[in-house]
Amino acid sequence: MHIKKNTRLALFYLGLVTCAFNAAAAETSLSNKRQPSDKLKLPKDAGLTVSLPVNHLQIHGPDSHQVKLILKVPKDFKPLQPLDGSSHLLEFIPRGDDQFNWSEILTANIIVGKALQADTLLKIMVEDLKVNAGAIEILKMRVEKYDHYTMAEAALIYQQKGREDVVYFRAYSGPFDLVCTQYAVALRPSETPQKALKRAQKALDEYTVLADVKEVNGEWIENK
Repeated sequence: MHIKKNTRLALFYLGLVTCAFNAAAAETSLSNKRQPSDKLKLPKDAGLTVSLPVNHLQIHGPDSHQVKLILKVPKDFKPLQPLDGSSHLLEFIPRGDDQFNWSEILTANIIVGKALQADTLLKIMVEDLKVNAGAIEILKMRVEKYDHYTMAEAALIYQQKGREDVVYFRAYSGPFDLVCTQYAVALRPSETPQKALKRAQKALDEYTVLADVKEVNGEWIENK
């Protein structure tokens, strides 16, 4: 999410991210067994696929399970960072958009091994935007804790470069790893923030899939 050069994300100020993306995005070996993401229903028009760790603590043994986030980037989106495994931040915008004047943007932040919780990260990011991004209205904040991960979401409206944008965050954390996704859209003429939020939330719903799976008789199945 581009706001100002010095306010891009609170993560950079705090020095929380020290890992390389290639370590975060690498699939965990499952001894040649079927990967949990193999049977997931993902958008047909997606291009790049990225698997990001949320909780890989118990991938072996009688209670084997793992949680990961599958990110599917639309084919008509372009990356703003090199896809060479060197970045913990991934941003994608429509191919026809300028990186400093986009209409919508899909972002993923990967934080590995820092034991940072999803709700803590979103509080940091929201507070940073309040301080640095002009007028802010919080539209939504929620936290849910599950057996193997925590999910936190937030949505807000902010001003930049004379326009209003709505950003929707959704973060997932395990005991040590965290993935934060976000989708921001520029408000269209006569569009309400609530309608813009629905657009952003729908996009993130479509292009991210959480795989919470367990191993049963050598096969990975959905953990219900």
